[in-house]
Order: sequence, then C-alpha cells, then structure tokens
Amino acid sequence: MRWVRYPFLRITAAFILGILINNLVKCSGNLCILLLLLCLIFLIFCFFYLNRLNKPVKRNAVGVIGLLGFLIFGYVNSQFNRNLKKPTLCPKDLAVSNFYIAQIDSRAVYTSKTVRYEARICNIKHADKWYATKEKAILYFSGSQNDNYEYGDRLLIKGTLKFNDQQTNPHAFDYGEYMQKRGFYLRGYVRANQCILIENDHGYSVKYLSIVAGNHFEKILSTYIHSPSELDMVKAMVLGRRDEISTEMEFVYNATGTSHILAVSGLHVGIILLIFSRIFRFLRNRKSKWIYFGIISFSIWSFALITGLSPSVQRASWMITIILIADLSSRKSNIYNSILVSAFCILCINPNLLYSVSFQLSYAAVFGIVFLYDRIYRLWDVKNPIINFFWRIFVLSMSAQLATFPITIYYFHQFPTLSLITNFLAIPTAAFVICGSLLLLVTSHLGIIPEIIGKILEVWISYYNKILAFVSNFEFTLIEDIHIKYPVALMLIFSLAILAGFIETAKLYLFRCFAILLTAVTCFIFADHHIRSGQVCIIFYDIKNKAYYDVFVGKTCFSNNISSGTSNSQVFYNLWPNRNHHLISEVRPIRKLSYAKNVGKNQFIFHRDTSILFFEEFGAISRHSVGLQIDFLVLGRDAADDLDRLLSHFKVKNLILDSTIDPLHADSILDKVAKDLQVYPVSLKGALRVDI
Repeated sequence: MRWVRYPFLRITAAFILGILINNLVKCSGNLCILLLLLCLIFLIFCFFYLNRLNKPVKRNAVGVIGLLGFLIFGYVNSQFNRNLKKPTLCPKDLAVSNFYIAQIDSRAVYTSKTVRYEARICNIKHADKWYATKEKAILYFSGSQNDNYEYGDRLLIKGTLKFNDQQTNPHAFDYGEYMQKRGFYLRGYVRANQCILIENDHGYSVKYLSIVAGNHFEKILSTYIHSPSELDMVKAMVLGRRDEISTEMEFVYNATGTSHILAVSGLHVGIILLIFSRIFRFLRNRKSKWIYFGIISFSIWSFALITGLSPSVQRASWMITIILIADLSSRKSNIYNSILVSAFCILCINPNLLYSVSFQLSYAAVFGIVFLYDRIYRLWDVKNPIINFFWRIFVLSMSAQLATFPITIYYFHQFPTLSLITNFLAIPTAAFVICGSLLLLVTSHLGIIPEIIGKILEVWISYYNKILAFVSNFEFTLIEDIHIKYPVALMLIFSLAILAGFIETAKLYLFRCFAILLTAVTCFIFADHHIRSGQVCIIFYDIKNKAYYDVFVGKTCFSNNISSGTSNSQVFYNLWPNRNHHLISEVRPIRKLSYAKNVGKNQFIFHRDTSILFFEEFGAISRHSVGLQIDFLVLGRDAADDLDRLLSHFKVKNLILDSTIDPLHADSILDKVAKDLQVYPVSLKGALRVDI
C-alpha cells in the first residue's frame, strides 16, 4: 500500500504503541527514569555501531532504531504525564481537614438542586496548619445559595473534600475514572453559609476570556431567541452548552443518530472552515496565501474561544491548522501525514487522550472522510445542483459512519438505523444555525434585523425537532443492546483498514485477509453466545447500603431486584450494563430459580457441588444441619451479629460480606475471624463474581 510508506504513519504508530504498553506495564517514576537512561545509552551505542555497517543495512537499522526511540518516547511521556496528575493528598489528609481555599476555574453549570463548578484547591487546613496544594476538584454548591461565582473567584470554604468513588460493578460506567482522566480526583459539597469570597484573581487568562466571550454570545442569543427549548438547542449547537437540554430531546437526538450536532466538535469547526474559506477564497494565491491562512486560523480559533475551548474543539482546531500549514507550504504535502502530525502533537501534550472516545471517533471519522469521500462521490455523477448537494451530505455521513462503526458499537452498544437519512437535515441544520448565530452576533445592534434572524432560527429548530421526534417514534429507528467485546472491536477496525488497503492497491491477498478476519469475527461472536448460553454464576454488586445480586443461568437472570431500570437509577446504572454484557434476555425473581430453596427468610442455592447460603435468621434452620458444609456464606448488616454462632453451626469455606456492611464494620469482622477462612467484604474490595 502506497500510504503505508508515509513516515508519520509509522512514527505515530510507534508512539501510540508506547502509550499502550505504558497502560499495560506500570512502573514508578524512578524506574521510568532508569529505563529512559538505559534506552538512551542503547541508542547511542547503536548510533556508533552503525558506522561499521554497509549503506542498505545502515539505512534500515536507522529506521528501526528511530521507531524504537519514538516507542520509548511514547512510553516515557505517558508515564510522566501519569505521575504529574497523581494526587498529592490521601484520604487521611482529607479526613482531618476542616477548611480549604478553592479558586473557581470554570463557568457555573446549573442543575435542579445544585450549581457545579470546576475549581483548583490552593490550600487545605490540617488541624491548625495550612498546606499548599494544586489539586483539582468539582464543587457542588447548594441551589439555595444566592451568590453566583465567576472564574477566578477565590473562596474560603468550611467543610471537607472527598475522593471520587471508583466504580467496581462490572461494565458499569466509572465516573471516578472518567474524572481522573480529566485531572479531577476530588469533589466537595458546599452548603449555604459555608463559603466566603476572599478575592478575585482571573488574571485575564485565555480561559477567562473564553468564558466571558461565551457568556456575551449567550446573552445575545437569549435576547433574540425567546423560546426556551429552541434557545437550549442553539446554545448546544453553537456554544457547546447542552446542560439544559431536556432528557426527552436527548433521547430523540440519540435515537435518530444526530446527537453529534449538539456537541460542538470537528463538524462545527469544519463548518466554520467551509464558511470562511468560501468567503476568502480569492486570497488563495501565491502572494496572499499566508494572509488567507491567518484569516482562516483566526476564525477557527475565535470560534474555539467562544465555545469554551473544549478538548474536542481544540483538537479539531489544531488538526485543521496543521493541515492548512502543510497545504499552504511550498513543499508538496500529504493529507494523511498532516492528520498524523496533528495526532502526534496532541498526544505529546496529553497521552491520555488516546483513551478518549471523542478522540478516537474524531480521528476515525476524519480518516474515513479523507479516504472514502471522493471514491464514493465519484460513483454517481450528479448534474442537478440540489440533488448534488444532498448527495454530498449523504456521502459525507456515510464515509464517517463506516469508519466509526466499530468504535460506536463497542462504546455505545447501539446503532441508529436512520442516521444516514436524518443527517440529510442534521448537517444543513447545524450549518444553518451556526451561520444564523454568527449573523445574529454581527447584527445585534442593527434594530429589527437580529429579531428577524432570531425568529427564523427559532422556527427552523422547532420544525426540525418535531421531525426528529416523529422519526424517533418508529420502532426500528434504534437498534439497542449490541454488545461486542474488545477483541471483536479490534478485529473489525483491522478488517476496515485492510479493506481500505485493498481498495487502494487492488491486491487480492488483502481481500483474502479481510474475508478471514470477518470469518474470525463471526466465529468469535457465535462462540461467545454459546459460552453465555451455558453460564451459571452469581454477581454480588457493590452499591452502598444495598444488597443486590444476580444469578445468571444461561441468558436468564434471576435477581433479588427485577426493576426495569427506569424506575430505579441504581439498578439502571449498576446492574443493567452487566446484564446486557452477558446477553441477558429475561429477568425473573430469585424465588423462581430451580436451584434455590427458601428456609424461612434464609435462602439456599445448591448447584452441582457448590452450596451458597444467604443468611437472614436462625429461626427456621434445623438442628440437623449442624456440621453442614457451606461453600459460600453471605451475610448482611442485620445478620452480622450471628456470625460466631453460624461458624460454629456450619462448616464454612468462604464468607461474603455484602455491601450493606460498611467498610469499618467489615474491617472489625476481618480482625475477628480465623485466618484460614476466606473472607470477601464487598464494600472494601468491590463487586464479586462467583461461578457455580
């Protein structure tokens, strides 16, 4: 394949491999420095040794050593980035603190009960001493407070901070890990009269200017768009502020595959690029090409500033800027190298972005559009300009969707079947709203003109939402509960890359590899379904003060909680992701399990050679059961006092303390029981799976 020979493909691949190795093999900062020194010594030795080799061997050896150097650089850069973001505080420090000083680092985000801010913790008080720190935290202020704080406000707060809880339930969304990747390890809740404003020190930073510009633009939009629901949509599409969009509209946009226009991203930056490149295309000549580049770059980064400099917008802006520099330079450039240079630069700054879903989707979409768009577009020569316009939109959407298909299925477990059709309206609507909003900003002091523009935007979005709501009512609009494992997603991605290589080179062996990979994917999926159909296991979930457990028998789940999920948020967020992952098709009450037997309030489960006792009370347990072997004894908070009597009554191999027993109580139980007894406290160690 010709495009494989592009140098930055190999360089970026080696760099990314180093980041991935760092995620698998973790070491301390000192060991990382030692590794770096050893690798530098090795590279210097290789450099001097190469002088003895002949030219062809020397050229290949230099390439291999260079790629090895980038791999090491990726590993070391990722390790240092991880060490820099590690918290300097520990839970014991937070437990004894009662005051801290925080500086607001974001705009206010209003919810029904609280106001949320991002903040930097400058100082924290331990006993009678103040200590400096640089931790980042999410602060939740009581909605009853009347004070609205701004970026740069320094606050003295009475209270304690806590580390974000880590998700231990299998396949459930880990909010704590998500916040850690953004650098936020702490959270705090501030009640009324617990906070004092000390000073304001915004310093006119770029972030402060971004917030001020966004607030000013929001004020203009609010003045001329009067309908609250339509205003929320415009703010989401133009400013990236989607906090006030209703849950119903979120579902409508997700079901129709058009939610990408609500999150300001590469699509919106691309629309800005298209608008201003069309306006100033007369400057694209040899004499004024750098003026053209300056205007386009200024327009893109001004839009990024207004939208709050979100990571996705910054990423798209850097990507387009680097592509423009390569395109306008005197040297002949290649679009793939330009895209890879932007990815390399972004990952050098923050290697953790490699694991960001938006990063993966945006670069997959860009590669898909660059590679597939022209090839698909040339299949149909359309003369009519109106039909040609919609044909271009269809091809654009199809190119992006084909490239991002494996990633979307893997992370979101759903596929909008009508997205290719709904994007006929979605992409023009996004472009129309952005253009209309920019006109609104420019003409905001021209009397009745902004009123007319605001009304047009309001009517357009109103009808657009009605059309989407109508489409979302069809049963076949959204295919849900599509669960594929990590190896399957990787095989699908590689198969698409191999197919792209076949299209580029027309070499038959690549098509054979593509067919083999698809066959492997099919076999893997069928094998996984076969394994799931024979599974018998129990999962004990880690939910504070709740004892939830599921028994999976094939694709049927027997549970002590059969809530649909929508009526119980704890079940929806903690249990259902694991049920979906195990391809559960039916949820039934635990009493209908054939392996289960109720003895009073107690429940015995016998399967093959495994016995499990969910103990509640001694009342119904027979004296004849003395000495009965119990493989797993499950205790809750109310039954923990009977532990000594239970251990003398039964022969217990394993003791499970469910999540109703808090960590302190679990610790005290661990100190009492014999060392040869295997004890698993769910509140301390997280969710547990037991195969029976």
